[in-house]
Amino acid sequence: MTKGTWRVPANAILVRMFFTGVCGTDRQILAGQRPDQARVLGHEGVGKCLAAGKDALEWWVGRTVVFNPVRPDQPASVLGHSFDGLFQTHVTVTEEQLGWGMVVPLPAELEPAPDLVLAEPLSTAIYGLELMRAVRPLPGRVAIIGSGTQARLRHALLSDAGGQPVILTTHPASRWILNHAAGGIDAREWPSDARGQRGEFDWVCICVSAAIALASVELALELVAPAGAVEVVGGFGSQRAEVSRVLGFDAEMPRWRNSCGSQSSTYRDCTYAPKAVAVIGHRGSSAGHLDQALRWISSGALSRHEPRSVTVIPADSHAPMAVSTTPPWELPTPKLALSWAAPGGRGELGDDR
Repeated sequence: MTKGTWRVPANAILVRMFFTGVCGTDRQILAGQRPDQARVLGHEGVGKCLAAGKDALEWWVGRTVVFNPVRPDQPASVLGHSFDGLFQTHVTVTEEQLGWGMVVPLPAELEPAPDLVLAEPLSTAIYGLELMRAVRPLPGRVAIIGSGTQARLRHALLSDAGGQPVILTTHPASRWILNHAAGGIDAREWPSDARGQRGEFDWVCICVSAAIALASVELALELVAPAGAVEVVGGFGSQRAEVSRVLGFDAEMPRWRNSCGSQSSTYRDCTYAPKAVAVIGHRGSSAGHLDQALRWISSGALSRHEPRSVTVIPADSHAPMAVSTTPPWELPTPKLALSWAAPGGRGELGDDR
């Protein structure tokens, strides 16, 4: 981008994007694994308000913001999923979207940085652990099924809180879980931390793609202790009906009942073999959860779990520039942040740098 013209509708503000996170769901949409309808993806982002369409919105001008993608009163309405997202240099945010909290101002002491694209996924992890705690206090043992950003953020949060989390399935998690689903695997093939521990985890967090949801749920129900809790992160896609049969109720119900910070206490008990466990889920997070996430990041908590899981791709280059060259948490896939900080951007609003 070298020059441009940006017009602001009367009922909106204009946000110039600094960084936008690439989420696992973005990859799934591009691969045709999800039916989301947005023409433009991206729901994890950091930007700055350049202009407002009317005086009543001038308060936003000059503020750096992050995005909260799920609409609380309509949890099926999601930025970058059901309507156009943040993979743009400039984003128009309407007064209605401001009203339901799609944009959250950054604390004044925080500068925009690539790490802040982790604020939204971290806020959902904070919300998930909050719901789990409502069922059972922070336990000594947590199994985290998955190896992506959500798995790593939960590991970091639980470690900070004094828990004993175990990332159970590291790379290649998908193949390992599918082997398990294909007829069971010998205990000698289990990751060393899981051998002999069926039924011994107080919490189990499932952080995998929809393609391996069924096998992951079956594994979680084996691992969780009686009266324990299982958190499902993300949807089930084409495996929803099969997972629902295993659980005994609609697998999406816990996620739809807990939206953007609400705690409906409508998690459902699932009877598996002779034991009953709570199944937890949610959609979105609240502005309060985002604020907690921002402050956790700004406190330097990520540095206690180095290296950082962010790779920056400059807007004027196709080659990624690594913030850290060491694989994050010794896992192979780093978080990506697209940078829109191209030099020389000008328009009717003047120098927007």
